[in-house]
Amino acid sequence: MRSTWDCLLENVGEWYGSFATVDDQGQLLSDRPSITSITPLEGGKTVYQRVRQFAPTADGQFPEIETAAPVQDLELTYSNLGRGFLALETGAFSQGSMQLGPFSEFGAELGLVARPLRVRVVIRYDKAAQLMPLSLIRETLNPMPTLPPGEPLTPEALLTALPGVWQGQWVTVYPDFQPAQTGMSHLEVRRSGDRLVQTLKFGNQAIGSDAAIVGNRLEFRAGNSTVLLLPNGISATFPTQLNYRQPLFLEAGWLINPNLRQRLIRSYDAQGAWASLTLVTEERVA
Repeated sequence: MRSTWDCLLENVGEWYGSFATVDDQGQLLSDRPSITSITPLEGGKTVYQRVRQFAPTADGQFPEIETAAPVQDLELTYSNLGRGFLALETGAFSQGSMQLGPFSEFGAELGLVARPLRVRVVIRYDKAAQLMPLSLIRETLNPMPTLPPGEPLTPEALLTALPGVWQGQWVTVYPDFQPAQTGMSHLEVRRSGDRLVQTLKFGNQAIGSDAAIVGNRLEFRAGNSTVLLLPNGISATFPTQLNYRQPLFLEAGWLINPNLRQRLIRSYDAQGAWASLTLVTEERVA
């Protein structure tokens, strides 16, 4: 497997999209058009990154770049990555907290790449362990304001599209750089009234769970997890209640097309330490 740095370079390009914030019910709070430029320098040993956000036009469209002035313009150059960052072969990456602890903010960014498209989800909790508004960044290498091209998949349509049988391949990498692990998974999803029932099999293990469908949310009460269904086939999974001394995970999911789904999972152990990052690529088989 390539180094984290080489995997990061799968994100090179000029990404057009928007930075949206949503509340814990999936309601849009704000949305700003954006351009994120990621440029390799010195033969790929250094990366220059520029993030520009613009005020939308009166009709909510992407502004003319040649004439619009960004309302936020951030530039940085780096040649190494922080301890809280890992990336995988597809360019999928996550950066965030190394440790969960009381009286400190906690969270992470999770990014999925399927060129020419990219999605990023930022999940954060404040110092009082309360969930903050989520950030949703949808991007394309072409200058278009939304992704994917065509009619976006609504949260309701995503809920309809999820039931089925999904065969998956997963790879897990670790912040302490122990060897990556890979394997296969089998996920069955079915809807029963106002509940969504899942059975996940990997190796000799099988885990069953069911969630209440509440608006744009799937509430897994037994597992203390909430899945928030977002536009464009995207989902965010996070602890319903942030508890210390219990394992937890943050996840971004993306239904890239009706038969292909990716999930990126950032896991923490019972001591609150960041333990691993897992990319699951699932194909619908039934």
